[in-house]
Amino acid sequence: MDTEERAVELARTMVEVGHRLKRPVSAVVTDMEQPLGNAVGHTVEVAEAIDTLKGHGPADLRELCLSLGSMAMVQAGKSVDETSARIELEKIISSGKALAKLSELIKKQGGNPAVIDNYTLMPQAKIKHEVLLPGDKEKWISRLNGKTVAEACKLMGAGRSKKGDPINLAVGIVLKGKVGSKIRGGESIATIYGDSQEMIKMAESKLYEAIEYSDRAVEVPPVVRARILRESPLSLAKK
Repeated sequence: MDTEERAVELARTMVEVGHRLKRPVSAVVTDMEQPLGNAVGHTVEVAEAIDTLKGHGPADLRELCLSLGSMAMVQAGKSVDETSARIELEKIISSGKALAKLSELIKKQGGNPAVIDNYTLMPQAKIKHEVLLPGDKEKWISRLNGKTVAEACKLMGAGRSKKGDPINLAVGIVLKGKVGSKIRGGESIATIYGDSQEMIKMAESKLYEAIEYSDRAVEVPPVVRARILRESPLSLAKK
């Protein structure tokens, strides 16, 4: 949704529909102005998801997984409250049980579970390119346009322009910072994985458009903007 207000309104409507159908439904409104996690692209996103199950994924992705998982456990009657549910989920990750379950799922779907320890079994881009922050001063990322980052990946073939277009699973972008991150001039702000220098040049130009900076510290925004667990009946007939 293009505004938080409209997202909350939609979430409330979906929750109410669920309750009218006597189904337990909860909703979470999340920050989608910037990418979730650091990776954008097929291979790099899968690798990041596996890293998260190993216990060292990006903080915002981990937080959203724990938040949604805690809500689900309470709603399913597996935990008495979200605090105890979160503690249990953290134990499942730290013990390796979550990773073992992923391995089982991959195997049962005909995949190779060895990918969990060897990411090169997934499609790999030919070129790795570091995008540097111009200048020599330190700056804070004040805005990161997720849509523009996605467009940068699309220029390399990570998405379709029309139905039937092939998708390049290998290409992508891994950000080195998000809103609130401090980066010094000359340091890498992102790594681009592409199959040609021309492809990388186009993606780099688009990526520079996606990021804005501040000379002062910027607060890290919350990944969860709102939670709708149960709302009073909405007048759906009027909508």
